[in-house]
Amino acid sequence: MSAGIDTYEKLLLHKNIYVAVQKDFIRNLRREIKSRYKTLSIYNRKRLKLKECTFKYMFKKYAMTFQFSRLVEIALDCGLTKETVFNNILGFRVSGSHRNGIIKIPRIIKIDEYFVEGYALYLAEGDTGLSGKKNPRKFRFTNSEISVINHFIEWIRRYLPGIDFYISVIVPSSKNLQYNEKMRILQTLNVNRNKVKFCSGAYNKKVKYRICLDSSIIIDLMLSMNETVKSAASDSHSHAAAYVRGIMIGEGTAYNNKYSYVKLEMRNEKEVKFVSYLLEKLGICCTVKERHTRRGMWTVFIGRKDSILRFHRLIGFGVHEKRQLILDQIINNKIDSISVNPGVAVSTRLLVAKVEKK
Repeated sequence: MSAGIDTYEKLLLHKNIYVAVQKDFIRNLRREIKSRYKTLSIYNRKRLKLKECTFKYMFKKYAMTFQFSRLVEIALDCGLTKETVFNNILGFRVSGSHRNGIIKIPRIIKIDEYFVEGYALYLAEGDTGLSGKKNPRKFRFTNSEISVINHFIEWIRRYLPGIDFYISVIVPSSKNLQYNEKMRILQTLNVNRNKVKFCSGAYNKKVKYRICLDSSIIIDLMLSMNETVKSAASDSHSHAAAYVRGIMIGEGTAYNNKYSYVKLEMRNEKEVKFVSYLLEKLGICCTVKERHTRRGMWTVFIGRKDSILRFHRLIGFGVHEKRQLILDQIINNKIDSISVNPGVAVSTRLLVAKVEKK
């Protein structure tokens, strides 16, 4: 499955999105309005009913950007198609933005497995507002593993080429980062050094890395794709595995001590239950429950021997090297003696017991 998302159609739904277009297109649009309605003022009074100065400003030589949905409406009134407008777009900006430049966004984004994995990873570790506590206006992704950060950098470069971003290295206020450590970080991150900023974080216990795209257009676009990506994951086993892998890279864990199991914890109940649905679709048994000690924190638990094996074969932890290493150790060293955590539901313990008898 490799369907694509039309980003222009998604952005058209947002009233605060403005576009820069070819100057010739605006001149032709002006001529079409006059040929059909005689004057700009008559058209405005009949169709748009905007303030006269607001409408006429669109056709001044120094006008740079135009409200996207309004421009499409005018074009349709003049017998032009949406596609004609789309073909003349140079870039996008958002109303009220302090950035002077426009952002160029690819028209079609292919919904392949790599995109689905990165998108799910963003849902797990990025600023989304999906937990209902905030409404982010920037596209930001935070993680403590450089391998995960570099993976997400490549995801941005593949699907949002040319979009400018920078990385904040957040150092715990109690930690004095030495020069050699800073140089190691700069050499390991897959970006130019002038795109890396070091700052202090009072709440951090270890160094974290935050990728920042200071654009509300990108966050609005990405969040508008949520249902489309989930639909792709529901329709294809390979996309389902990629989706779960992305979530697990961000929020999953693997344990290989007295008990061996795989677990996911998130506050987003809807997301947790969707991951559970995908796991069951892939033939991986799991249990979902809310933690009694932390209300609002939801857990997906994989404890069955055959389910851990299947999780390892189909999904894994991808680029998260530390978690993947633990999962590999479970498979290689302890798969014959996997025990289930006593905190898991009784039904799951009974299932494990049946498997171990076989």
